[in-house]
Amino acid sequence: MPKQLGVAAALAAFPITGIFGVDKYYVSWGEENGAWKWGLIQTILSVLIIGLIISVPWMYISIIVLIIAIFWGGLPSLYPSVEWAPVSSTDKMVAWIIIVLYIIAVISSIVTKQTESYRKCKNCKKKNKNCKCKAKSKK
Repeated sequence: MPKQLGVAAALAAFPITGIFGVDKYYVSWGEENGAWKWGLIQTILSVLIIGLIISVPWMYISIIVLIIAIFWGGLPSLYPSVEWAPVSSTDKMVAWIIIVLYIIAVISSIVTKQTESYRKCKNCKKKNKNCKCKAKSKK
C-alpha cells in the first residue's frame, strides 16, 4: 500500500513521534523492506538519553528530506524501498503547516530570550543583566 509523504512528514515533525522514529514505522507498516530497522535504531537511541544527541538531529534531517521530497519530487533517500503515493495537495498543505510552525517556534524562542534579558528587577529597577541583587530577591 503506498504511503503518504505528508503523514510521514507530520510524524517526523511532531517531537515525540519524530524523536522515536515513528515515521519509519509508518512507512514500514505492511511492507517487507520498509525502514523499520532504522526506526528501531532511532527508538533505542532515544531511550538511551545520550542517544538523543544523534536522534534529535536525525529527526530534523528526516523532516527536511521529506519536505524536499514533497515540494521538489523525488524519492526520500532516508526511506529505502518504500512505495510512495503520488504527492497530493494535502501533502503540500501539511508541509507548509510544518514549515510555518517551525518558523513560529524559532521566532518565539528568540523573542523569549530577548525579553528575559530586558526585564527589570523588582528591587533595583535595573535590567536583569546588570542586576546585582538577583540572588537577594530570590532568597
